[in-house]
This record gives sequence, structure tokens and C-alpha cells, in this order.
Amino acid sequence: MSLFVLYFGTDRRYDHVAHHEILLGPRYRGLLDDIFIHKRLAGGFLLYLHRPTAADPSLALRAATAGTCWRRCHIWAARPTGSARPGPYGMRLCYPGQATQRSPQEVVMLAPTKATSRTPRASTLSPRQRLRRRVLLGAILALEVVMLGYAGASVMVAMALMAPNPSPRPTTQTPAAWGLLYQTVSFPSRSDHLLIRGWLMPGLLPDGKQTVQRTIIVVHGIPGNRSSSPVLHVSAALVQHGFAVLAVDLRGHGESAPAPRSLGEFEQRDILGAVDFLQTGALPFPLLGRPRVIGGWGMSLGASTLLLAAAAEPAMRAIVSDSAFADAAALVRSRSEQQGLPSWLLPGAVPAGQLLYGVNYDQARSVAVVAQIAPRPILFIHGTADSSVPIANMDQLVAAAS
Repeated sequence: MSLFVLYFGTDRRYDHVAHHEILLGPRYRGLLDDIFIHKRLAGGFLLYLHRPTAADPSLALRAATAGTCWRRCHIWAARPTGSARPGPYGMRLCYPGQATQRSPQEVVMLAPTKATSRTPRASTLSPRQRLRRRVLLGAILALEVVMLGYAGASVMVAMALMAPNPSPRPTTQTPAAWGLLYQTVSFPSRSDHLLIRGWLMPGLLPDGKQTVQRTIIVVHGIPGNRSSSPVLHVSAALVQHGFAVLAVDLRGHGESAPAPRSLGEFEQRDILGAVDFLQTGALPFPLLGRPRVIGGWGMSLGASTLLLAAAAEPAMRAIVSDSAFADAAALVRSRSEQQGLPSWLLPGAVPAGQLLYGVNYDQARSVAVVAQIAPRPILFIHGTADSSVPIANMDQLVAAAS
């Protein structure tokens, strides 16, 4: 048996080659798998030992730590102290199976430098450390599950509150059922240009002539549309008193374009589009001219939406607000409590809705803008037995408008 040591030099660099590198043939694969994967050493395993300190003790670093080896070879490491010059690894290993209690074999490993030090493997941790690690990992996993669950629930609530209604209530009757002359009209909403549909009904003067000089935009509530009986009842009364009526379907309702439900933030654009239509659109009664005065009559959502629109559009000269809510976010919280929805879901549902649909309930606070309508008149109407929109909403609006 011979050992050949070759000393060589080259005219180029090989940076991918480590400081110490051993090249082994395929016959060593099974042996290395036993050592590094299965954690066992063969009984006849032979180790080559290199101990330069046998000839020169000054090569050893100070404060190295020694251990013992019995059946399996354990390597103990410690950081040298008082040494300014880090050194390479040096090992003194035993033959497995040869160590006995009377004659243990020493194993010495010089400590790694700071740059090559690594976190101890899980197998070297104490039982208490392993328990702490499991508890920490379990807590992190549980927190991730809770956060994902909360995010999913928030998205579901946001969809229930704001997603476009897949099956809005159909139109069930027309003004003809109330003996009213009308024409179906359509126009784009202001800014985002969604298709809005409605009915234009001329007013009747005492002499029987028709007129559109004073036109009232009548807006339904949730979940109705322009064919709802309250809308047609009010429309018929206005027409009989000489007011023309433009009854509209808000977006996402009736025959208008589907859209997210924003409780007034986006719906006010439909009212503003109605104003634009009356001022510049192609009216179905050209011989009657254009409106000289435009007002609004809204119910619930329609009333809040009219207040938001009137604050932004001075062409609306007067508003009748029937059961308007003052703050969309407060209304959602109140309705959620009535329906048994956990209140802790709303803080996640509101931003989820903003990400999914762009809805921001803070932009649907008619109480914050109602004062801008002055000095134009507002008539507030509210029922004391209203459980969906409590009468306290009217008190807030009146106080803010005063």
C-alpha cells in the first residue's frame, strides 16, 4: 500500500476549489450515505489521521477542547481564546469499535472561525430547547392560520356587502299603471360613464298642459328600483301638482349597469349624470324645452345619495330627504350587529372591500357635506319606527345642516 503526495502549481486561479477538497470515486457513495444520512459508521471503517503537532507542538492553537469517543465518534468543538490568528480544522479521531472504557480515544477539533461558525443542529439541542422550538413553530403556524382565516372571512364579508348584485330586482310595473305619460330614457353617469336608465314623466298643469319646467329626480332605496310602489306613488303625486319627474335606477339596481354597492360614494355620480342629461341630453319631449329648476326626492339610499350629489352640484335647487342615513360606515356597523355579524370582522372587511371594489365608506358620509347645500332648502322626513335607519340619523343631519 502506497501514498503518493503530489505538489503542483498552475498559472491560473481555481476559485471554485475549496481550501481542502477530497475527490472520491462512485464506490464511496454508499459509505458516505451511511455516515452523513444514516448517521452510522461501518465497523471496519478506516480513518486517516494527520497530526502535525506530533512533530511540532507549537502548531496547536490554545484553549482547544478535548472529548472522548466510545462506540460512535463524537466531535466536540470550542472557540479558541486568546488567539488572534484563526486556524484550519485539525482532528484526532478514533477507530469505531476500538474504544473501551479503560482506553478511551481522544477527539480534538480546533474551533471554527467566526465566519464559518454555524447554528447547532437540532440533534445537539437539549430537550428543553427542542420543546421551546416546537412551541415557537406551533405558535407561528397557528398565527398564520388565524391570519389567513381572518383575511378570508374579511373578503367574504366585503363581497356580501359590496359585490355587484347578480340578480337585482326586475322592473315589475311602469308609470302607465298609475295613469302617467312617460318615456324611457338612458344616459351615462358622470365621471365613470355607466349606463343609467330611467323614466321621464311630464308634469300636468291645472289647464291640462304638460311641462318639464320644474323637474324632480326621484331616487329609490335598497333594494328597490324605479318601479317600486313608493317611487311611483310619489311620482304620481308630483306629476299631478305640475312637477315633471325623472325616476332613475341607481347603478346595480333595476335595468342600470351592474356595479359594486358603495352606499352613495359611486351612486352619486348617477344623480349627477341625471342632472347632465336634463341640462344637455336628448330629452324625449323636445317641444317642452328643458327644465328651468331641478330638485331631488330620495328615499333611504336615494336620499343619502341625493345629499352627496347636491353638495357637489349647485344646479340642484332643493332636496326632499326621506329616511336618509348620515354615515355609511356607521349604518353598516349597526346593520351588522342587527344581523348577528361579529363586529371584529368589519375592520378587515372594510379595507378588503376597498382593495376589491374601490369602495371607501368614508366617502359616503352625507353628514359631513350636508352643510354645503345651504342656503338651498332641504326637507327632512323620517319615521320614528324605522329600524333599518334609526331616526337618530335625521337628528345628526339636521344638526349638521343647521
